[in-house]
Amino acid sequence: MLKPGGYLELMECNVLSERLGPTSFKFASALKNIFDQRGLETKMVSKLKSYIEQQGQFEEIKDEIKHLSGGSEAGKLGQALNDDIISVFKNVEVLLVPDLQVTPEEYEKDLKDIKQE
Repeated sequence: MLKPGGYLELMECNVLSERLGPTSFKFASALKNIFDQRGLETKMVSKLKSYIEQQGQFEEIKDEIKHLSGGSEAGKLGQALNDDIISVFKNVEVLLVPDLQVTPEEYEKDLKDIKQE
């Protein structure tokens, strides 16, 4: 529920991004495959505005797409993004290891590589 004049702000990200490094892209592609197998949305960014419009409850809908770069060269926000991505990959390790056909040790090494991308 919003008060009159209030606003709702939503932020979402796509599973795959053209700005990922090679190891990040490999992991994200495997995660996207798992999402696709389960019928989960992987391109919410491009669909979010139309979902909100379909509700018919909002008068003024604005959308803005921003591209974020990860890694230390992207400053504090980029490093925070990188940390979040690594956290996601750590939490889905049990799903990704078989899909990537790597050992848990190789997976951990790849996570360290992602930190450097």
